[in-house]
Amino acid sequence: MAVYTINETTGAQTSLISGLPSYPQWGAVTPVGNPDPINPGDKKYTRNIVTFCNDKVYYGPDPDNLVELSDAAGDIDCSKPLRAAEAYGKVFVANYDNFKVADFINVKITTLDIGTNIPYHGDIINGGTSGAAMVVDYITAGAGAAATIYGNRISAETFEAETVTGTNKNLDAVSFTGTIEVAGPFWYAWTPYANDATAFGALPTYASLVTLHIGRVWLSGDVLYPHQWYATRQNNPWDFLYAQNDAGSAVAGNNTDAGEVGDIMIDMISYSDDYMVFGCAGELHVMLGNPCAGGRINLMRTTGLLAPRAWCWDNDQNLFMLANEGMLQIPPGFGTAGNVTKETYPDFIEDIAYNPLVHRITMEYDNAAKGIVIQRVTIADGTNVGWFYDLRTGGLFPETYPEEASIFSMWNFIADDPDDRALLIGSQDGYIREWDKSSKSDDAGAAGDEAIDSYIGFGPMPTSNKVRRYGRIGGINVVTGGDGDGGSNDSSVVYCKVYAEASAEGLIKKLTSGASPRYQRNIKTPGFQKGNVDRRKIRGRWMGIVVGNDTVAQSFALENLTANNI
Repeated sequence: MAVYTINETTGAQTSLISGLPSYPQWGAVTPVGNPDPINPGDKKYTRNIVTFCNDKVYYGPDPDNLVELSDAAGDIDCSKPLRAAEAYGKVFVANYDNFKVADFINVKITTLDIGTNIPYHGDIINGGTSGAAMVVDYITAGAGAAATIYGNRISAETFEAETVTGTNKNLDAVSFTGTIEVAGPFWYAWTPYANDATAFGALPTYASLVTLHIGRVWLSGDVLYPHQWYATRQNNPWDFLYAQNDAGSAVAGNNTDAGEVGDIMIDMISYSDDYMVFGCAGELHVMLGNPCAGGRINLMRTTGLLAPRAWCWDNDQNLFMLANEGMLQIPPGFGTAGNVTKETYPDFIEDIAYNPLVHRITMEYDNAAKGIVIQRVTIADGTNVGWFYDLRTGGLFPETYPEEASIFSMWNFIADDPDDRALLIGSQDGYIREWDKSSKSDDAGAAGDEAIDSYIGFGPMPTSNKVRRYGRIGGINVVTGGDGDGGSNDSSVVYCKVYAEASAEGLIKKLTSGASPRYQRNIKTPGFQKGNVDRRKIRGRWMGIVVGNDTVAQSFALENLTANNI
């Protein structure tokens, strides 16, 4: 498959080529206001992609023209673990010891003194002069302090510099002098509501995992307590006050038998709002229901999740994950997990050879190719190995990419514009790329295009059914695709390499190592041509043939291959 650059920074922005990876993390749904009463249409939102690169944040509905969220510049550290999750029209960022919010849904007003009685999450406040109304989402400080108030305005009128009033959930009168409303998006610290740890608890000191499940924002990956997970109050991502006596309370826990220290958390996988899969180092657990209202955690399988983000969904809601035993598939409805590589590729995980100190694993479903892209990239230099799991055939096909285009993250972006819908790739050189079926070379950024070495191998094939007898193969004919008019539909020249060995294992070793063949020839003419038949004979117990092309700006199509056993 070819990859090509689709996001180049323009104008006065700093180049994204920085040697730091790009992480397309999230598709945000951002309301665009009330529909036009004359031409209402159906669209009432804008879906953005948000990326993190070079310690900056970029966003927009068109991956080719992203805008920098300037307030975030230098406020994240891409050299540390970083994950983000969509929740309530915002992006919640866990960056090791740094917690941030990119807010795409709210407006804000500020005040030098929020007053004695603060508005709470979900309270409505009103502008005394303008008549504007806002549902309060978050405030940065408590009673008597200067504060910023973020909320969803529910009126056509906007807030002016005026007295703002309301009644909070305790039935106390709220009153303060606010500034003129400012529109987002915004970037600010993720803290407990009003930055009040007494009333609303506290975030963990460290976290590298974040996700949304059953209306709660979940955190894990705490280096001090690696077995622990933390979840906010339902429908309130600012409340971390645990163990309150209601079903929506914030909650913290781990996955273990009573009296044992829990297994190290690798990742959290939200299976709709029905199940939460906890992928640990040595076990897989699943939570059913609400942990504060009759929910329970069951041991799912005594195998560990290989790495964070080593999982994905296909379009049929099958969950695939790389576990210590192989690649697992969990069918829709959370059926029994099956190991899809146990029989066909039992050494798959061993061959991945993942080292969390050196490598990064990425895994995502490619709807266009109807399969799963799996990549293991070396963080330091972008060298990579990967596989494509074809859901139609069950085959695993090896793939590698230029170091500059190595895959650090992937995201299926369902954009508003169908032309922008794609599996986006965050690359080692900081660019965002996508696969392009029409491209015949790989994009290697500043290094230019790189040839795609694409090939198919046949073998090992026995030449004789007798123990002591060596057979011979000859009359090899390769039929390439195309209509023969010299146009773009014609296959480029293909090479045909022929191998023969005394043992099947020896032949496989040569086929997969790129060793020199017994002989090689190039096939130039598309279709079935008499001149394409190679009548040379080779002798051996086992035989193999490799057909491919490794020339820049070329591609090939194979229709048929025949060989005679002599």
